[in-house]
Amino acid sequence: MGTGNPVKLIWTREDDITGGRYRPATYHHVRAGLSQGGKLVAVEQHIVNQSIMAGTPFAAMMKDGVDPTAVEGGTTEQYEVENAHVTWTPAKVGVPILWWRSVGHTHTAFVKEVVADELAAAAGQDPVAYRLSLLEKHPRSAAVLKLAAEKAGWDKPFPTGKAANGSFRGRGVAVHESFGSVVAHIVEVTVTDGSVKVDRVVTVVDCGIAVTPDVVRAQMQSGIGYGLSAALYGKIH
Repeated sequence: MGTGNPVKLIWTREDDITGGRYRPATYHHVRAGLSQGGKLVAVEQHIVNQSIMAGTPFAAMMKDGVDPTAVEGGTTEQYEVENAHVTWTPAKVGVPILWWRSVGHTHTAFVKEVVADELAAAAGQDPVAYRLSLLEKHPRSAAVLKLAAEKAGWDKPFPTGKAANGSFRGRGVAVHESFGSVVAHIVEVTVTDGSVKVDRVVTVVDCGIAVTPDVVRAQMQSGIGYGLSAALYGKIH
């Protein structure tokens, strides 16, 4: 400043969000068919979102006009299904976008596992057992899911329904593979008057050879915090 005094410049969190880019707005429409025995026989999935690659140097990575980061990690890549049809429509939204962590897997994994729960319910089967029936050709994913269920005590009685104080307890499970790693989470929650309290998260990861286990542990712990904060609290004004 010409005064000989140091000046501290701060790039605030608000500055970062206002001047940054956002994850793509995404819409999924999924239809699935089950056999009389509850076997998944057909999936039709349509994805609508903005393309991150189109109109950039990354456009060379697009194939047949499809942005791979818009559809990666979908149901048909992760689970066994006899008949599958996936389509994508690019959306025109005037919001500057870039990748969020996990890129396309951030939305495809969520949709895939929500659909898996609905399929398990429609088939009248346990959510873990049903997922395992779809993972016969994915031994790594099956092993991770089995270990997570074991560590969480999935086969033991779990208190569900309405408690005396009016709260509800529940638990959910998810398993997904992305970028060479397979992760399974089992989350226990209590819901009171619409407020969600996360009681416990059990996580299993198969990332191959863990050269530095503490880094893997830190990555998973931070990922859990990142995901929960986005799901429960994060928003843009």
